[in-house]
Amino acid sequence: MHPKQIIDDFSSMGSAITRDGTELFLSNPTNVTDEMKQFAKCYKKRLINYLSGDYSDKKHLINQTIDKLIDYMTNKPVDNQLIIDNWLKVDQESLDLTIQLMQLLYNNGWTNYDEPVANYCNDETDRIYEQLFNKAMSQIKGRAA
Repeated sequence: MHPKQIIDDFSSMGSAITRDGTELFLSNPTNVTDEMKQFAKCYKKRLINYLSGDYSDKKHLINQTIDKLIDYMTNKPVDNQLIIDNWLKVDQESLDLTIQLMQLLYNNGWTNYDEPVANYCNDETDRIYEQLFNKAMSQIKGRAA
């Protein structure tokens, strides 16, 4: 989910999300449920980046694409599963990068596979995100040609 949407949803309930350095603050926390607070915590790094002006539409597209790939790797239902199957079957480098990414996320503390990976990313995972995104887009464009 786009951080702007999370912030807008909280604001519409009278609980603005703001940041102070690397921390998030919630005004009127009683206006939202504990589940909603936990959801926002799962996306803390992305929310902070967005509120810092360091989250572009392209960054969101990359994150959204790789989140879908991670869902695929953890056997969650995804749209276009067959396209991902075929891509990883023919592109060994992308498969290797995907496995490397999964290991890095695990090493960064991501062990609850039902939890989003947003808070477990770092410069190395971001670099792999971009590489995988570019490879995925090349694969899609190659199919369309």
